Amino acid sequence: MYQYTDFDQPSTAVYQHASQTQAEFGTAHLPVGYGHFSTRQNVQFNWIPLEKSADVMDLLATADMHGIQTSGNCIRNITSDALAGIAPDELINPRPYAEIMRQWSTLHPEFAFLPRKFKIAISGAQEDRAATAWHDVGLHLRRNAAGQVGFKVLVGGGMGRTPVIVGTLREFLPWNQILNYLEAVVRVYNRLGRRDNLYKARIKFLVKAEGQRFVDEVEAEFASILAHDGAAHAIPQAELDRVSAHFRRQSRHSKATTWLSQPTTATPAQACSTSWSYCR
Repeated sequence: MYQYTDFDQPSTAVYQHASQTQAEFGTAHLPVGYGHFSTRQNVQFNWIPLEKSADVMDLLATADMHGIQTSGNCIRNITSDALAGIAPDELINPRPYAEIMRQWSTLHPEFAFLPRKFKIAISGAQEDRAATAWHDVGLHLRRNAAGQVGFKVLVGGGMGRTPVIVGTLREFLPWNQILNYLEAVVRVYNRLGRRDNLYKARIKFLVKAEGQRFVDEVEAEFASILAHDGAAHAIPQAELDRVSAHFRRQSRHSKATTWLSQPTTATPAQACSTSWSYCR
């Protein structure tokens, strides 16, 4: 019996250790000679023998990596711009907000069994390198006319055999209310999304089928959250400051970026090991 695992790399600070661990992972635990570098900044390793799966989780943990919510019908890892923090066209650093959303969504008791997987992407730059338009929820950080920070909220995108571009739910939402609004979006999806047809279960189909009713349901749920317990889930400025301290913006001149595009016949273990050695 086999299984596969995705895993998330939480920050560039652990990249070297993580890459070396990936190499060890591929050498010791894979009966096949490949890994899948996915479009969502993850790595998938397939055909892991079940008797080795616990060892795999232990190995990932030594490099501050995990497999939590990397599969299943739940909120997956929050993704952003690969150049977040160093992009010259960045307006607002999205990484602290993404980390706060990750903490909110991890092991969320209400959203562990959604109709289908749910993916959120956030961009803080002028160019949307996070590909928010084909995510279940896309978030664009921006400032309003008064200079206040907030989000443009896009909902209902997706790829697969029925690609759909997101629609706009909110042109501007104050940043400290993003968890409350996401709670409303996912709660409505959890309540109304289809569970009878795997191929019609993503939120893009619900948004298309319900139209304005979906928008109204989300706004009504958001208003209810604010009226009952919204204050408890608004993000305090002190919490944003605390998380932001771990993501100090780096000068765009302080790093060199090299794109390696030549084809290779290296195994995943060899590729990861070479990548780690290069970065070191």
